[in-house]
Amino acid sequence: MTTIIKIIWSIAIIVVFASMIWFLFATTAFFSRGIDLITTIQYIFVWTPALIFVIISILVLVKNWMPNEMSRRVSMLLIILIVSTGLSTFLFTNANTQGWLTEIVRSDYLQITPDGRYKYRLDLINHFQRNSSARLYVRRVSTDEEFTIPLDISTRNMPLMPMPHGRSFYWITLNPTDIPGKYIAQTTDALTLHFTETFQINMNDYLSHQLLKEVNYRSSFRRIGERGNYRFTYSLILIDKYLYGINRIDSVVILYVNDHTSMTSHQITLPVDIAIIADNNLWRERHPLWVSMVETDIEGKFIVQTTDEFSVEIILSFIIDIETATAHIIE
Repeated sequence: MTTIIKIIWSIAIIVVFASMIWFLFATTAFFSRGIDLITTIQYIFVWTPALIFVIISILVLVKNWMPNEMSRRVSMLLIILIVSTGLSTFLFTNANTQGWLTEIVRSDYLQITPDGRYKYRLDLINHFQRNSSARLYVRRVSTDEEFTIPLDISTRNMPLMPMPHGRSFYWITLNPTDIPGKYIAQTTDALTLHFTETFQINMNDYLSHQLLKEVNYRSSFRRIGERGNYRFTYSLILIDKYLYGINRIDSVVILYVNDHTSMTSHQITLPVDIAIIADNNLWRERHPLWVSMVETDIEGKFIVQTTDEFSVEIILSFIIDIETATAHIIE
């Protein structure tokens, strides 16, 4: 009887341990993502007791500790079966394998290219995970052939999950070129405000090649006017342009202005020497305030001045014309 109990107990240990490993791999997508609050509670109140059960059981079997009375042995066996069955059942049934054995796919709206030849959308795979990726889903209109093209988009650098808010907010655009079968795909602000990536798409070979990556560093939005009755909001943006996503070829500074009265937005390039801020770590700060902007007596003209958070070495001033989207430095 003692041998039978040990065999059943050993099987229970193996089953519980297997359920623990399965739950660990599933909830972390094989260590590709973190765990949420509910999963954390499950680890505390189920996974940890299962670990304690396995450790104590192995210790008891190694030390050969067994009750002398047969009735106690049977009672102990029943307790082991109930505990191991409950723990392993919970861990197996609550293990979410999405993002590990199956993909978590979030998709954009289906669009059609300007030449009417292809329908397409962007798919984000396993977003917020180390094994995240992106692909372009394409359907050939003439034949209804469906295929996907991998895109080397920086999915792990997206701070939030982009959600399409309507058919005016697409994650990507796809436009034909003068070369048959070659298209240009470009991500939009609806995907992320922090970078824009441009790819050349080969529809014949089902391949993509990154042409340009623009990384945006954005300051906090500020208001002009009384709270609740302001007309303008503005923000400063630094855009680094990388050829083939690797070599930086250019940097520009843009003042982004929203006119809440006319419901229009304006992007004005500021004539700034990037060298004065190239090594300024404050660009990486959270919610920085890089510029101040005030109205002048002339309609549509503003005075913009950089702050010490933009550059500690020099303060720059500009006269801005909203209507013509031009900026002139004030000496």
